[in-house]
Amino acid sequence: MIIVIGICQILFTKSGLFNYLVPGYLIFFGFLMMAGDIEIKAVLSICGFLGNFYGRAIFIIYCGVNILVFSAVDGTNAISALSSICGWVCIVFGFMLASMKLCTKSDSLMSQEMESYMQKQRA
Repeated sequence: MIIVIGICQILFTKSGLFNYLVPGYLIFFGFLMMAGDIEIKAVLSICGFLGNFYGRAIFIIYCGVNILVFSAVDGTNAISALSSICGWVCIVFGFMLASMKLCTKSDSLMSQEMESYMQKQRA
C-alpha cells in the first residue's frame, strides 16, 4: 500500500525535488516493511526494530505520518485524498499493533502466539 502511494505521488504530482524525494522514501520504507514481513534475515539484522512489536508499530506510525504530511503539502486532488486515507490507516494500524501487545497478559494465548511469531523472526 505504501509503495503504491509513493509511485502514484511520483507519477501524478507536480514536479520538483521535494515531490520526488518524499515518495522515494515512502517506496523504500514500503519495501523495508515488506522485507520485514517476509522475514529477510539481512534486513532483520540491520533493522532490529522490525523484529519487535513496538518497533514495528512505531515504524508504521512514522510511515503514516510521512504520508499525511506529504499529502497535506501536495494539495487537494484524488491522490492527496487517497494518500490521506492510507496515512490514517497506517497510523491506526500502528496503534492497534502496539495496543495488542500492551493489552495482552503475559500468559494469554495471544501473547504466547505473538512471542512465538517474533522468536521465529529473530531465529
